[in-house]
Amino acid sequence: MKRKRLMQPRQIGLTECYLDHTRERVVFLAGNEAKGYGAFCQESDGKLKRIAARSLPMRPSLAEARRNLIRYTREKGWIEIPGVRQLFDLLSLVMAGPPGFAAIASWSALDRGLAARWAAATHLRASDNPVRVPPVPGVIEGWVQRRTASELLAARSGNGERT
Repeated sequence: MKRKRLMQPRQIGLTECYLDHTRERVVFLAGNEAKGYGAFCQESDGKLKRIAARSLPMRPSLAEARRNLIRYTREKGWIEIPGVRQLFDLLSLVMAGPPGFAAIASWSALDRGLAARWAAATHLRASDNPVRVPPVPGVIEGWVQRRTASELLAARSGNGERT
């Protein structure tokens, strides 16, 4: 029996990851020059699954696939998952002492996406915008519970771990 050779998609980069907040999954561009590029998500069992095959067909060029994915994500209302520095800055808007770069870098892409969505909604809500704030993500909730009043005061006075 002939073994079917599977395409080994590779993640293009963090800036190509989006959060499908309706299903809480990460969507990213993957592929290769031989098979083309398309949008994939990772299932809970670790397997890659192609998404939106009709709306996002495989494209021969990475640039074309990227344009299609950006268009599609805007239509769906998905958000781009920020990098570590951008997420740190976003969390700094809503937390007195956000997790450090190393902690954020250790989070999965899904956790970073959920944290970005929560921080953006919390920031907008604090400005009296009628925005529904999602539940606090587990990675943030655990961080907030570990913080004590003295740590928060130290962070405000410049003695915190923000570097």
